[in-house]
Amino acid sequence: MSNCSNSQIDKNKRLIEIKEILRGFCREYLNEELKNYITKLCDDLGRKRKINVLRGKKEVWAASIIYAISRLNFFSINERKERRAEINMKIAGRKKKNDDKQLRLFDDL
Repeated sequence: MSNCSNSQIDKNKRLIEIKEILRGFCREYLNEELKNYITKLCDDLGRKRKINVLRGKKEVWAASIIYAISRLNFFSINERKERRAEINMKIAGRKKKNDDKQLRLFDDL
């Protein structure tokens, strides 16, 4: 197997892991419509060459996807900072540090 196909296999495995995290969060906190948006964004990330989901923690990718969709759909401007910290704690088990760079990737999609 070539390096390219090994890399694609690894990327697909990582996307499956991210989707499992997303499904658990969506089942507990979100409705079907938002779940569909989140799944679509995750699928879109998998097709982007310049975005490497193998870098960083899968939990951080999942939290970033949820935040990107949720801030477009149901967060008021005042709630955004509070919700980003809450999502990061629930999914990634971490505090907000420099998530802005990763979140900007989603804005560019």
